[in-house]
Amino acid sequence: MDEETVIRAIVDACLDPKNFLVQFHSLNIFDIQQYHKLVHNLTAYKDILSDRDSINRQVAGCLFAILEEFENHLASHTEYYPAQQQKQQIEDAHAELSEIVNALLWV
Repeated sequence: MDEETVIRAIVDACLDPKNFLVQFHSLNIFDIQQYHKLVHNLTAYKDILSDRDSINRQVAGCLFAILEEFENHLASHTEYYPAQQQKQQIEDAHAELSEIVNALLWV
C-alpha cells in the first residue's frame, strides 16, 4: 500500500462512525476484525516510516486517541465485562497497540 492509502485507513479507523475506534468508544463494541485491520495498517505505516523521522500529524493524533481510549476503557469498564475472555482480549490488544504506537512515535 502507498503512504496516503495507509494514512487514510488509519484516520478512518479512528474517525469514521462505522469503524473501530468510534464503535469501541461509543458502543462498547470491540470488533476483532476491525482491530486486526487497524493493526495491519499501523504496521504498514511503521514500515513506510522506517527511514524517516517524522509522522503525519493526523496519524499522530489518532495514535494518542487510540491509547487514551484503551486506557480509559480498561479503567472504567473493568467491572462490567461479562466474560474474563473479553477483558483479556482488550488488555492484550492494548499491549499490542502500545508497542506499535511507541515504535511509531519514538523512532
